[in-house]
Amino acid sequence: MGRRKPAWLQEREFNKATARETYYRTRTPTTSTTVNSRKQVQLFYRSMFMKIGAEPLIYAVRPTEAAITAIGGAADAGLLAAMPATAGAQTAPLSIRGSGVTPSKACWYKGASAPVGDTTPWSSRWIRYYDKPATGQSHFSVPFSKATGAVTSADLQGAFNALFGPTGSKKALLGDENGRAWLQLERAPLAYSS
Repeated sequence: MGRRKPAWLQEREFNKATARETYYRTRTPTTSTTVNSRKQVQLFYRSMFMKIGAEPLIYAVRPTEAAITAIGGAADAGLLAAMPATAGAQTAPLSIRGSGVTPSKACWYKGASAPVGDTTPWSSRWIRYYDKPATGQSHFSVPFSKATGAVTSADLQGAFNALFGPTGSKKALLGDENGRAWLQLERAPLAYSS
């Protein structure tokens, strides 16, 4: 049987892996005292799947201020600024951490008008298709829900299309070329027993 990869390709991959290993083994830690923290804001997310009767459960989430500002505020993301007084049987928000619920998210990044070839610290090359701003953050995501009524996947898709679709109000966040936005729907553990 012949080789699956030619010898020159295997040698190139081996050299890249060796250079990466050497870099991680010999690099010195940085001694900078600057801490780049991302400011977060507490908002409230209404679940698509987890409910008490017909009323969605409400979870406390903490997206970054930069992402909430970019998308236009909590209302555009379908999040609540405060726990509603009339939340049915629920009196306090649940913690999203440890709940097993992965909230629906709207994710996006601004594309670079021309792809840029970047080099890793161990000298291998890769192509970057997104814009790298001076602030350092290039990719954003926010929990995405509906503030009132039943939360359905069709409603979330419609709201997402209104923001990032062809005529969307936030289409400019994607840039002129190579920008992307996508919607990840909620995942939650559901179980029933007899």
